[in-house]
Amino acid sequence: MTSGVSNPTETSGPLILIADSNLEHAEFLKKSLIEEVKMESSNLMIASDGIQAFMTIRSTLKIHQPSLVNPLKLIILDYSLPSLNCFQIVRQNLPLLVKKFNKVPTIVIISDDGANEEECLREADYFLRKPVDVKVLLKIIHDIN
Repeated sequence: MTSGVSNPTETSGPLILIADSNLEHAEFLKKSLIEEVKMESSNLMIASDGIQAFMTIRSTLKIHQPSLVNPLKLIILDYSLPSLNCFQIVRQNLPLLVKKFNKVPTIVIISDDGANEEECLREADYFLRKPVDVKVLLKIIHDIN
């Protein structure tokens, strides 16, 4: 998938959302997870802006709400997403969406352009710098399991 978001009804098993305005970077992360974690491609969703990410989270939780099982295993967000940035998603919107479920671990990806690390640490579970070191990402995913 090169753009847009996969349909959460087409998947089985835990889902990971990768939200990054740089689609090359998102595809790199997706490919790394497929190869290294042996995830199914259909369980990895990509959103290219904050609104797509928010709508994907919302629709995924709404679809699975009757079972009260949270299908989202992890959310990976680029700090500077267009439309809604990750701060707006993680602090203002995500708590409203997941109040019936367990918290969804969130990794924020920041670039070296002066993004505030303290803000990232306060609002997300983990943060990584671009370019993402895949070994560090895989360790975080392993620790979450």
